[in-house]
Amino acid sequence: MWEGLGYYSRARNLHAAAQMIVDDYGGRLPEDVAGLMKLKGVGRYTAGAIASIAFGRPVPVLDGNVIRVFSRLLDLKEDVTKTQTKNYLWQVAGDLVPEHRAGDYNQALMELGQTVCQPATPHCHLCPISRYCLAWTKGTQLERPVRPPRRKIPHYDVCAGVIWREDGRILIAQRPLEGLLGGLWEFPGGKLQAGETRADALRREIKEELGLEIVVGRPLVTIKHTYTHFRISLHAYHAQYVSGKPQNIEVANHAWVRLDDLDQYPFAVTDQKIIKRLLDEKGVFQSSILPSLAVTS
Repeated sequence: MWEGLGYYSRARNLHAAAQMIVDDYGGRLPEDVAGLMKLKGVGRYTAGAIASIAFGRPVPVLDGNVIRVFSRLLDLKEDVTKTQTKNYLWQVAGDLVPEHRAGDYNQALMELGQTVCQPATPHCHLCPISRYCLAWTKGTQLERPVRPPRRKIPHYDVCAGVIWREDGRILIAQRPLEGLLGGLWEFPGGKLQAGETRADALRREIKEELGLEIVVGRPLVTIKHTYTHFRISLHAYHAQYVSGKPQNIEVANHAWVRLDDLDQYPFAVTDQKIIKRLLDEKGVFQSSILPSLAVTS
């Protein structure tokens, strides 16, 4: 339906990592950073946290809290989102991590950033290392860490179709496994393009994704939702299948299901709200196989 980062890939990564542990490591979790980072979905921070906390390895961690602590401690003027600055902070973290009780040390650093060295309201008078903090000395703690200005979050209008067949079944589609909400099921549709009406956009998207012709009917519900990097207004419409054999062109799979069977499929939050509205409406068109479809242009 739309593009973005894959949040639901975490479960697949966890499964792949577990399989790799069984196949390549005899069922035992690797204890060092290099071995841990070979596991699907495990990055440098996660590997360092596991190696130090679970296995006592003297290796650093660097999450948002630790970055904030170090950038204030050093009064760092460089942008912490840049690779060069991050590499420098990893080096600093590695130089400071103790040989013994590294896990306790790393957890203490993360806790310090979360509870004391907070972003907008740092409690510098309570900080156990304030005497060493250059930002506290210079009064620049609220200016650290340095990050680029936040970009305005874009907004997209998206249309989704509750596509009915004459036997009362609804068409649902499975999102591609990679990408935003990967592998979840949805009511198919997509983003409006410049100059399109919502009905035009929905007909085009259904043709492009599934190879079907539909008639767009009355609106069902509009749902507003905010993701990490963008916002959407999701406009759901009743629609009626006209012709064509469903094809998995831009979807991973599809299915014709009854309204009462939708709970057997995993849907994202927005589509769950569409289902709730459908169920609320159920009594309105119980006497007919299809809901009333007032055709839109």
